[in-house]
Amino acid sequence: MSALLGRPEAAVGNLTAFLVSGQVHRSTMYAEGDRPCIESPLAAANSLQELLLTSWGHRIRVFPGLPATWPDAVFAGMLAEGGFEVTARRSNGSTVFVQVKSLRAGTSPPVVCDTDMTTEQQPASPPAGVIFFPNGTLILSPMAEGQVVVVAAKGATAADLLVAPLPGDRNEYNYWGSPK
Repeated sequence: MSALLGRPEAAVGNLTAFLVSGQVHRSTMYAEGDRPCIESPLAAANSLQELLLTSWGHRIRVFPGLPATWPDAVFAGMLAEGGFEVTARRSNGSTVFVQVKSLRAGTSPPVVCDTDMTTEQQPASPPAGVIFFPNGTLILSPMAEGQVVVVAAKGATAADLLVAPLPGDRNEYNYWGSPK
């Protein structure tokens, strides 16, 4: 809810507090007292996904809830409303590229894709039916099944369009894994 209300730092703070509370077990189950339950970890996973991608009302929002403390992020193949698969990368606090693949033929009305690429964009693949706006918004006309549109920030290189795990400190992010 915090991310959707434009409070990404609060959203990440809430998730972090939940994960380090000591009430989340290695099995991903959560317990208050001696009664394990599953809905809290599932809600936490959903909340994390909503920091990266949301979609409703024919609008796809890429990285809508990331706080300034998360300048780098990447995801691949997340599904958006309307039959779209989205891949994106953010580096140094700005989105480097967004790829949208249509999983079904034609959508009506056109889909709006909100990004934070406020600098001039360059198409990295044929942009048939894509309208670019200076604020980072894209309008995607109906796409054929399997059609892919890739838009990158101006000056992006082929290396910037790679999707790979980000380096990290296991002590900072391994809340769910094996003992440290």
